[in-house]
Amino acid sequence: MKAYLKNVTHVAVEKIDVNRGIRQGILMLLPLLYGVLTHQISLALLMSIGTFAHIYVFSGTFTSRMRAVTFATCGLVVAMMLGTLTVSYPLLFGIGLLVVAVVPHYIFTTLHIPGPSATFFIIAYSLSSVMPQQPDAFLYRGLMVGIGGLLGIALVFIESKLKGEQPEQAAVQQDFEHVYQLVQHFNDQVRFNELTKSAVNGLMMSSDILSTTRSTLQKKSVGYQRLILLHGVAEGIYSELLELNAKGHRPLPPVVVEMMEYVTSSIVKGVKPNEPWRQRIDVPPQYDALVQLIFKVEEVLQMPADQVKRQTHVTSPQYMARLKYNLTPESMNFIATLKYTVIIGCAIVIALVFDFERAYWIPLSAHTILLGGTTVASIERAGARWVGTLIGIGISVIVLLFEPSLLVVVLVMCICSALTEMLIAANYALAICVITVQVILLGGLAQGHLTSMIALPRFLDTTVGILIAVIGILLIGQRLASKRLPEMMGNVVRIESQMFHYLFSDVGYTISKTAQHDVLRMKLQIDNMETMYRHAYGEWSSNRKRTQYYYPAMFLLRQIHFKLLQCFQVPPKDKLNSETMGAYLLVYENIAKHLEYGMSQEDVVMLPTLQNYAQIRRAMMQLQEIALYDKGNQRNPHLLAD
Repeated sequence: MKAYLKNVTHVAVEKIDVNRGIRQGILMLLPLLYGVLTHQISLALLMSIGTFAHIYVFSGTFTSRMRAVTFATCGLVVAMMLGTLTVSYPLLFGIGLLVVAVVPHYIFTTLHIPGPSATFFIIAYSLSSVMPQQPDAFLYRGLMVGIGGLLGIALVFIESKLKGEQPEQAAVQQDFEHVYQLVQHFNDQVRFNELTKSAVNGLMMSSDILSTTRSTLQKKSVGYQRLILLHGVAEGIYSELLELNAKGHRPLPPVVVEMMEYVTSSIVKGVKPNEPWRQRIDVPPQYDALVQLIFKVEEVLQMPADQVKRQTHVTSPQYMARLKYNLTPESMNFIATLKYTVIIGCAIVIALVFDFERAYWIPLSAHTILLGGTTVASIERAGARWVGTLIGIGISVIVLLFEPSLLVVVLVMCICSALTEMLIAANYALAICVITVQVILLGGLAQGHLTSMIALPRFLDTTVGILIAVIGILLIGQRLASKRLPEMMGNVVRIESQMFHYLFSDVGYTISKTAQHDVLRMKLQIDNMETMYRHAYGEWSSNRKRTQYYYPAMFLLRQIHFKLLQCFQVPPKDKLNSETMGAYLLVYENIAKHLEYGMSQEDVVMLPTLQNYAQIRRAMMQLQEIALYDKGNQRNPHLLAD
């Protein structure tokens, strides 16, 4: 209980975002102030709902931010129109609410989009239930919400132009800072091993940032294409460092560290070096490949525009393909969405059947609890939401007892909107306090009835929604992730085995024909494994210590995944004969069974040398010796006591 209270009350001060809060407060103030001055508060209220689209904008490329605010605006418009059309028919209204909740939730979960998921789509859809029932006004209401969304779009555009942010460039600069740290600390193997974990995550994240630039003009720009080439070189340097580490080639010559510092300084400062590296390079042969890659950085920086265009290959994030491939019971994202659908469906049915005064608050409360993702996180959110709602209701009652003017109500709502965005990442309970005030006042304005009595149903409805969510979480698939994690890790090993055979077999498969499909399939398997691990570790009654022992294997599998991705870009020239390939495939299957069933081999299979890909061999040798918590379904006696 002490740990629970500590997590609920902890305020992460470093996550308070004042600038984001101010932007959202101003965005909401503009339409509402217009409504007060022109006495058209109902119109202004619709426009203010559209400004919620800005809440879905986080860091990223200009294109990705514009895409986020645009799609969020479209979603809010559709939600308001559907709510207006179906509000007269309770059954249709309930079905529509379920769709508005589930579809965005699946998209946000599968694509790992940060933010409030379907929260504000649910609010936009549900507010129509407290407005006058006018189905014929659906186009008008949708238009007004869209105008509010346009304010958010304009703010993102203006902010990006004024700040001149270049997240693509920042991502590549971060890549080289990671790589430089690896070079700098290469001779300290313990420190090097620690840095590789953050480096591989950083490189993967940079790939996502660079691939989310979908603007045709931006893709065609030489500056962007040069960044693509530099990112590829950074991945190559990282890969080569892993190779040298796997082969035990230490110490790294000091001149290599100096070279890396020289080119990294040029990239981080964003300027081309005034003159090429002049110092004589005399290193042992095993470091030649690394030196050539560092020279490649300088070559890319000095490369003419036409040569940059010829060498660049721009990738796509493949959003639709990822959404389609996750529509399977094998996907943890799909399973989590099914669980979410059942719980939200029950909340909607209970809210409508028992005719609660503010029925939508029940599924909305259940939804916000489920955003925790894991069982533990969701239960922590449940406590935070209940306490925060109680405090927020108290604040709302006090405000409304003074019978404030419309202008004061508008200012309080805008202040609450700003505080919500400032605090939501720092402490959920504090954010809920001001969210409650904002939503109560928003509902009162939509209803045209601002008295303290409108705050009281909020507590009952929120409590019911929380109870439905918590009971659903504890009853439905409580230990599903921890039970399926070993099977999922076995699947990852087998898919990597298939890709390994595809790339290194002397049969001569045509890699380019199916590379895009295979790379996506492998990436989704890795993503599914990591999602499964996160859910398993966050389950209320699972054995966390047992789950933790899978993490080292996950890291090694991700390292192999990274190397195989590089092989798709630059196919290996040296193929393996049948005997060598057989040894590797045997070990892959041994590892899969070891992770899936705890069946480890008594004798480790010594794998033949893999020319230029020693990291893959090293990772597979380590995977054979991974010490799991359970060994043959028995507690492993060689591990420390719980």
